[in-house]
Amino acid sequence: MGWFTTSKPDVSREDRKKCWESRDVYFTCLDRAGVLEAGKEGNACAKEKSQYEASCAKSWASLSNLLRATF
Repeated sequence: MGWFTTSKPDVSREDRKKCWESRDVYFTCLDRAGVLEAGKEGNACAKEKSQYEASCAKSWASLSNLLRATF
């Protein structure tokens, strides 16, 4: 095995785009609900949160949520 591989990445450009779009929809809903910290909105954005979690890797969602609360 060499330093450089030609294998296909686990996540495609389309997967990342879908994740970012669903994140933006979820965060917009949180903004409308007046919630800064993701996960503290109760049932207000349940549909958007479900789509976000289904579209993004758990590590990506966790990082995005942390960055939203931090900045």
